[in-house]
Amino acid sequence: MCKLLTFLIALGAIAFGVCSPAGAQFNGCGPGLCSPGSVYAYGYGFQGGCGGYNSACARGGTPQTPIYQGFSFTSGSGGSYSATGVSIGNPSYIATRRVIVFMGGLNDVSLTSGTINGVTATIHIAGVTAGSSSWMAAMSAVVTSGTSVTISLTTSVGAGQPTLFVYTIDNSLLASTTPQVGTNNTSTGTSLSATYSQTTGGCLTGFAASQTPAPSLAFSSPAYTTDQTFGSVNDLVGNFTPVPTTGTGTTTVTWTGTADVALGVLEWQ
Repeated sequence: MCKLLTFLIALGAIAFGVCSPAGAQFNGCGPGLCSPGSVYAYGYGFQGGCGGYNSACARGGTPQTPIYQGFSFTSGSGGSYSATGVSIGNPSYIATRRVIVFMGGLNDVSLTSGTINGVTATIHIAGVTAGSSSWMAAMSAVVTSGTSVTISLTTSVGAGQPTLFVYTIDNSLLASTTPQVGTNNTSTGTSLSATYSQTTGGCLTGFAASQTPAPSLAFSSPAYTTDQTFGSVNDLVGNFTPVPTTGTGTTTVTWTGTADVALGVLEWQ
């Protein structure tokens, strides 16, 4: 009888996500709660970490971290550009992979369309221009095959030779495939901030573009992981996870000297 009772208690623990205090502490959870990696309860996927659904970058549990795949140069002119052989990696979630592309270039332009491996991309930031020289934009698409792709862009006017910076995230873990957006630009001062709505457990991808020298360009807050600084003008790309609170978020970059800097942030939930 005792063995049967023990078995039923254990079975109930599995069904309802209840675990021992030791297991809860290991997962960073509150008392009596845990979230085994593949357990699904009440229609929500728990992916590790503390139990409970929080409609954030990973649906409950430990938020996912965007994977930086690198940068690529484009070729073309007059508003039509492409890059071939762009790495998009081979993550474990390749069947639900979202490819995020930041881009930086010259002039006061807008991104009018884009494709990733032939898939029409959603434009999240059409264009942010600082002065008349530094421009950035962002787009993404779900690409479910391949480890390298062709990325094509159309801009309203010539944008120099835009440079592409690529991330991937697991689209199936997103509560929303439409990110919150923050942008700003300046031609004066030595710092720049962008604000956006954010949700606890979300993740940020950010890009600062400068086509004029911006020495020591860096993320000031929050504590981003810097994934790339690029060239003498110091284009900057990075990610931050997890978002600690729900409300208005702010990303700040700093540099020395005077520069034209355009900043864009995508907050994924």
